[in-house]
Amino acid sequence: MKHKLLGVLGLLFLLSINAAFAVSPVSDLKKVGSGQMEWLFFSLYDASLYSETGTYQSDRFPIALQIKYHKQIDKKHLLEATQEQWQHLGIDNKQQNDWLMLLNQIWPDVNSGDELTFVVQADASNMFYFNNKPIGKVQDGEFSTAFLAIWLSEHTSRPELRQQLIGAL
Repeated sequence: MKHKLLGVLGLLFLLSINAAFAVSPVSDLKKVGSGQMEWLFFSLYDASLYSETGTYQSDRFPIALQIKYHKQIDKKHLLEATQEQWQHLGIDNKQQNDWLMLLNQIWPDVNSGDELTFVVQADASNMFYFNNKPIGKVQDGEFSTAFLAIWLSEHTSRPELRQQLIGAL
């Protein structure tokens, strides 16, 4: 019994060390720009965009979008907000529904202080990270561009945030 307890304590210790030294998924990239998303009088999150060169070029990868939340938001509301933005951008409804089903399996609820990072590699593969830990990817060639378009499209519903992210403000 004593050996099992020591084994469990040792495992917990190793897991805590691993969490303390988690490498940021943007550590090899340079910040392009950042901004804050507000709704009414509330700050919802800070967003930062990263690229290999520190400059933004449309559809040029690798690129990462990192969001640090200031409020608790459940997964349902994250999915609804994503769908609203895709509708605003004119993304096909069937495609939206397919992607939202996948995101429902990947995304967690978020709390104040949590970070959700979306990284698109040079080969256009992608990965979502939650507090620097990989949580899932969407294996669809069009997804990465459509997801980033929520913030980076010239037709985004938040043009000032876009300008801040791409380093134009």
